[in-house]
Amino acid sequence: MKDFYFVADWGSKHYLITPNVMISAGSTYHPKKKGFALSRTNLPDDTTKKLFLDSGGFSLLSQYADYPFSIEEYIQLAHYIKDNNLLTLIATMDYPCESEINRTQLHTNEERIQKTVDNAVACYDADISLPWVPVIQGYTIDEYLTCLDLYYESGIESFYWAIGSICSRKGHNLQMRNIVVTIAKRLEPECKLHAFGLGIKFLYDPQIFSNIYSSDSAAWNYRAVSREQKPQMIEDYVKRLNDLQESFAGQEILEAE
Repeated sequence: MKDFYFVADWGSKHYLITPNVMISAGSTYHPKKKGFALSRTNLPDDTTKKLFLDSGGFSLLSQYADYPFSIEEYIQLAHYIKDNNLLTLIATMDYPCESEINRTQLHTNEERIQKTVDNAVACYDADISLPWVPVIQGYTIDEYLTCLDLYYESGIESFYWAIGSICSRKGHNLQMRNIVVTIAKRLEPECKLHAFGLGIKFLYDPQIFSNIYSSDSAAWNYRAVSREQKPQMIEDYVKRLNDLQESFAGQEILEAE
């Protein structure tokens, strides 16, 4: 793993003096105003080197049956960020497959996977200029591979991909290792892989660590901590990540058994 993105907390943005920042469209959406509450004042500053925009599918679709904003509105948000700061990566609007997701619509994982791919195609068609990252959805290995096959059949090509529906799998190290390594093997060798909300305990597995290019603090950021605690938590987290990178430095990519 090379990059780690800290999810921005709009109430304490000045604590996020980190080179890589993730913005969740879900956390910036104001349901009463039916629009995004993002402004120039809470965008990352010049210390940010990379910015990843995520659609916020897990948080939004846990509450709602569908996204409260359109692909066009999501693209407008991306251009607002791009025009006022920088935009390195933007995830397509996917449909998570965890069991706790609202399934008033799209009841099965098969439906959610197909909608994920359809949305990605629509994102690319609407604005090919944006640095899209297609999100591979599913819950089992076979479901993830089906999703990837559907992407290939649809003509989607990318050098950067992301895995969704993995942030709530505590205690399933072997399952997570098999998912990550299997997907990494299916992608082209030059492709980069992002793991959304992957817990740091999984990163201690050298097979997982060596097969992903980036991850983020989406799951970690949901923890109920005060703003005063966050600077120290970020500092501690960065230290643990640096220690991991040093311990695995020079190792070849390992494969699942």
